Amino acid sequence: MDLRCWQRLGCAHHCSRRLNNAAVLTLVVSALLVGEFFAQNTSGNPTQDNHANQWSFSLATYGYLVPRDDAYASPIFTADRGWLHLEARYNYENQETGSLWLGYNFVVGNEVIFNATPIVGAVFGKTNGIAPGCELSLACKRIKLSSEIEYLIHTGLCETH
Repeated sequence: MDLRCWQRLGCAHHCSRRLNNAAVLTLVVSALLVGEFFAQNTSGNPTQDNHANQWSFSLATYGYLVPRDDAYASPIFTADRGWLHLEARYNYENQETGSLWLGYNFVVGNEVIFNATPIVGAVFGKTNGIAPGCELSLACKRIKLSSEIEYLIHTGLCETH
């Protein structure tokens, strides 16, 4: 996000919705419950073909309580089936901005699992653009390390409100 664009257009301090602390807490608790409901927990060792045909879903919501500024939430929904990765985000690249993503899952390993997912997304709202990126993770038993790389290519000017 180019902050100079926001400052030049006078919208640097007016880009998020007002949420009170109770609303943020409600969003976070709801996201945790819904995410737990949608997450699939497979037992045993399914065959490769069976595993490739199963959908897995996740919903995460990050809440931000910013001192002397507006609080906001950023929900992220993902759906995976075999190699296919779909993702939808809101308030992630910028506030009052949504994005839709398409990616390809590469998975290597059995006990230690490395996952690399190159993604490309369309960003729309207060910020508009195309964003290539990559999501990486390394998991072993109950420990998972993850990272994400994204580069936003603006396709237009910032919108003023």
